[in-house]
Amino acid sequence: MRAVVNTPGDFDPNRPTLLIFYTCPNGNSIEHTYGCKLEPGMDWHYDIQHIAAQVRKLRQLDRDENIVVAVLEADKKSWPAWRIARPDNGKIIRGIVDAIAKDIPGSRCVLR
Repeated sequence: MRAVVNTPGDFDPNRPTLLIFYTCPNGNSIEHTYGCKLEPGMDWHYDIQHIAAQVRKLRQLDRDENIVVAVLEADKKSWPAWRIARPDNGKIIRGIVDAIAKDIPGSRCVLR
């Protein structure tokens, strides 16, 4: 599994933090999921999720919280296959969520 955590440039540890976990759709990478403006010759997967743009907009609308997004990618880009290969997948996922949340500065972190 791979994870990329995106925090706002104006992160303030005195504000509450909203931590959003987003898993990549099957077949997509983290880079595809964050998205970008599609240019000729680019892989079409970059133009389907646009999580980065959605989070930027959410940060514009909600200035009272630090909005942090963690995007998770399963190896082989398949969450069902990842879970089948790991009978203790629930425990592993909980550990990943806890580890990422622990690394976010500030004292008030809300998981959604």
